[in-house]
Amino acid sequence: MLMLVGIAATAVPAVAANPQAAWFTIMSSYGGTWLLGLGITIVFAASMGHVDGSVQVCGLQIANDLVNSGRRQLSDSQLMRVREEAA
Repeated sequence: MLMLVGIAATAVPAVAANPQAAWFTIMSSYGGTWLLGLGITIVFAASMGHVDGSVQVCGLQIANDLVNSGRRQLSDSQLMRVREEAA
């Protein structure tokens, strides 16, 4: 659905002039302040999810590669504790 909105938005002159702001231009033009606020909230939530996923992956990499690379292999529960402390 989002792809169809993006393809349809290419015909809007304001979007063609500034493609980086296409999402916000469409929200503001067709939905007004309330839809623009909803669009900003969606972008903010997606950004938070991305940052959270990146932090979780970093913690997992630290637990698996750095801590578990020694002679003694840790159990899954011990690795989970290390990952939680790293994140």
